[in-house]
Amino acid sequence: MGPQSGPDETDTSKSSVDGEEGKVSKTSGNLPEKDVSAAMKELVSDATV
Repeated sequence: MGPQSGPDETDTSKSSVDGEEGKVSKTSGNLPEKDVSAAMKELVSDATV
């Protein structure tokens, strides 16, 4: 999410993270809290790269 990120890029990565977030929250019942936050960090970095 650097200064060169345009509004389109931001929107795309945001919806992508939201979509992945839905998947993670569905399985979060089976995952320890640490794994969930680690997974979310990975998803966020994937979306913003």
